[in-house]
Amino acid sequence: MNNILKHFTPVLLMISLGLASCKHKKADILLVNGVIYTANDEQPIVQAVAIQDGKIVAVGRSNDLQFEYNADSIVNLRGAFAYPGFIDAHCHFFNYAMNLGKVNLMGTSSWEE
Repeated sequence: MNNILKHFTPVLLMISLGLASCKHKKADILLVNGVIYTANDEQPIVQAVAIQDGKIVAVGRSNDLQFEYNADSIVNLRGAFAYPGFIDAHCHFFNYAMNLGKVNLMGTSSWEE
């Protein structure tokens, strides 16, 4: 038994070092186990997203990205949905148009002004 361990110890060490070096990419946040819409026709829905400096750096399967990335924070979405970058820039056009016909009289003191 001792002789077998002598032969397998270097092999196990090499495998351990190889696995430890697989997480060579850095991410700030890793979202995993979700239903994530990418807005990319080639890969519209994924399980995981790696984010670095506020930008998506990788998308794919949860296991693959967890194996590939060393993240500061891992968020398990537990099947929840995630959507990229919704920014709410909108206008209420009707109210905007109605207010164009109004005159701002703040600070006036006479009919002439």
